[in-house]
Amino acid sequence: MKLLLIAGFFLLTFTSPIWGVNDEPEEIDVPIEIGPRPGDDNSSIDPRTPEFVTFTCYYRNGAVYLSNENNLGVSEFVVTNQNSGESWSVQPGCATMVMLPTSGESGTYLVEIYTVDNKYFFGFYTLS
Repeated sequence: MKLLLIAGFFLLTFTSPIWGVNDEPEEIDVPIEIGPRPGDDNSSIDPRTPEFVTFTCYYRNGAVYLSNENNLGVSEFVVTNQNSGESWSVQPGCATMVMLPTSGESGTYLVEIYTVDNKYFFGFYTLS
């Protein structure tokens, strides 16, 4: 009986990772744009001056990942579920990669990045 129990645990250990492979959602890219800070008018953005977005952002397995390629000072990184109003935030500073645990619930999410030099970046992603 003990041998059968040990064999069952052994089989379960090696087959469980295979069961979850198809359940894991793919990475969802979050396109990031620069914009006026919420509450500001559009005059803070000069359309003649190109602003290079230096962030790469994606969602995977209940977390949003932000890559800060030029080590810009980020004062706040916020993700908000637009359907429920629930939000998550972190103040990463100059970290080159930030992971923010959020939710896997379906809905549209707003990603906001506030930099220390008073720039505002944003993007959206949707989970179904």
